[in-house]
Amino acid sequence: MSKLKLALLSDGIYPFVNGGMQQHSSHLSKYLTLNNVEVTLVHCVYNDKIPQDSQINHSLFGDDTKLFKIITIKFPKSIKFPGHYLFNSWRYSKLVFENLKKDLDSFDFFYVKGFSGWKLLNEKRKGLIIPSIGINFHGMNMFLPVNSLKLKLSNFIFRPFVKYNINNSDHVISYGGKVTTTIINIGIPKEKVIEIPTGIEKEFILKESSLSINKKLKFLFVGRYDPLKGISEIFKSLKIVNSSLIDFAFIGPIPQKVIQNNIKYYGFISNKTDIFKIMDQCDVLVLPSYSEGMPNVILEAMARGLIIIASDVGAINLMVSNKNGILLKNQNHKSLIKAINSLILLNPVLLSEMKHNSIKKINNSFSWDIVSKQLINKIENLVS
Repeated sequence: MSKLKLALLSDGIYPFVNGGMQQHSSHLSKYLTLNNVEVTLVHCVYNDKIPQDSQINHSLFGDDTKLFKIITIKFPKSIKFPGHYLFNSWRYSKLVFENLKKDLDSFDFFYVKGFSGWKLLNEKRKGLIIPSIGINFHGMNMFLPVNSLKLKLSNFIFRPFVKYNINNSDHVISYGGKVTTTIINIGIPKEKVIEIPTGIEKEFILKESSLSINKKLKFLFVGRYDPLKGISEIFKSLKIVNSSLIDFAFIGPIPQKVIQNNIKYYGFISNKTDIFKIMDQCDVLVLPSYSEGMPNVILEAMARGLIIIASDVGAINLMVSNKNGILLKNQNHKSLIKAINSLILLNPVLLSEMKHNSIKKINNSFSWDIVSKQLINKIENLVS
């Protein structure tokens, strides 16, 4: 087969837009290109700073490697009103379509993130001949249970528009696990689903010989202050667990805090190297989320040899098992306390084995070298 020609439509790429989905887009762009795919990247920025193509290529590759083509668009703005993000996403998708419509037949496959292909899908539905389109809504969070009225209302508004985009796409890209279950439960045939996990770059995977365990186990949360992340359950747990038995650290903007001698707040850190330095001092990552896709933070923590305590949501059960952590069936603080105490009581040999298993699992299944080749093979089979 000749070189695969792929258009990646995204709602931003890291580091020009922060977020897990944007990091995923960056890695897709990079590793598909390194595997000889001709990638046309269409992405947006949310401020007035439009990066030059050379800046984008340098941030991805750090050398003379280049994406085939880059189209950068300012994400439309409007006054805030209920549904303003959906309104502006539709406007963004129209700009994306206008930039691509002359060259639609030059692509083999469109990889669409979120609503960025909305207009493209609409035109295909009306009869325009467009090559295969695969859409990725990551964790499908809008179809999952939430713990606040505001989020319930937001999800209710989003669902019909997500369904429209998914129903009109040729394929739905899933991380696997319970993400696929959610997609099927909203009426999408299983044969329409492409299961591909996300990954981590090999350079960030710690050598197993570097692993150690603190005599007093050190737990870590990395993320933003978001009700969906279960931070309130962590705080409840920390008030009950014996503070002399564990240390706990938070990375991220945490405006509300529990103040105890065994808790440290590092605040927001953007530099990955600095985050990994802190991870390397810890033993356990804690993420009792109510909904997730396939969190980068879990992959990063596993790559640094951390044991994982996380909710059994999204595709987390593909990464975490009793070999390298504890899956929480419930997000309440009682389940979290039980998980923390069980690790405190575990002997160091078993704890060390769990840390080693995290790194082994990353090396065997979740490096971007492996994941990108899997994706290319699946797409080539579809379009051939």
